[in-house]
Amino acid sequence: GAGVQFGPELPTLKRVCAELVMEAMRRTGGNQAMAAGMLGVSRQALNKRLNKLLMASEDDE
Repeated sequence: GAGVQFGPELPTLKRVCAELVMEAMRRTGGNQAMAAGMLGVSRQALNKRLNKLLMASEDDE
């Protein structure tokens, strides 16, 4: 693959993790077990991240 491309400003690690989680969920049609496998984490770890993302998005509203 071409690898990850970055502009002059690096995104935060939090932002990159959120983007990876959301992309894995999109690619698997929302299947948490498959998304977790794709990301190399347990389903429980993925679920924790999803809950954090959900809480963070609710804080933005």
